Amino acid sequence: LISSFNERTHIPAVLEISQTFSRVQAHMYFEQSSSSSNIADFIKEKNGLSALHYEYQNDTNSKKDADMTIHYGTAALIYHSDKDVLEGTYYTAPQSGRGRCGTIELRRAGKNLLGRFNE
Repeated sequence: LISSFNERTHIPAVLEISQTFSRVQAHMYFEQSSSSSNIADFIKEKNGLSALHYEYQNDTNSKKDADMTIHYGTAALIYHSDKDVLEGTYYTAPQSGRGRCGTIELRRAGKNLLGRFNE
C-alpha cells in the first residue's frame, strides 16, 4: 500500500477475503492497525475485469501513533488473473480527520486465513 500521507513509503499489508453464499467480507491487516469491511461485493467492471469493492472501518492496534485513530473509507481493487494480483485505490473519509488516499497492490500468498498481520 502507498498512502498520500507519505508516497515514498510502501506499507506492508495482508488482505483476507472470505465469502459465503450471501456475504463477502474483506479484512486488511497492517502492523499497527486492521480494517474490516462493512459492505463488500465483487462486481464486473466496464472493461470486463472482476473487482472487489468495499467500505471499511479501520481500528488501531497501537497506542504509540497519535495520528492513528478509528477511520472509515472505501477500496476498489481490480483482479488481474494473468498476474494473480489485486490492485486499485482506496480513500479514507475526510470526516475522520484523515482524508487520505492511495494505491494498493496485493499478490496472492496462500489460501489459509490467519486473521492477523503476517508479513
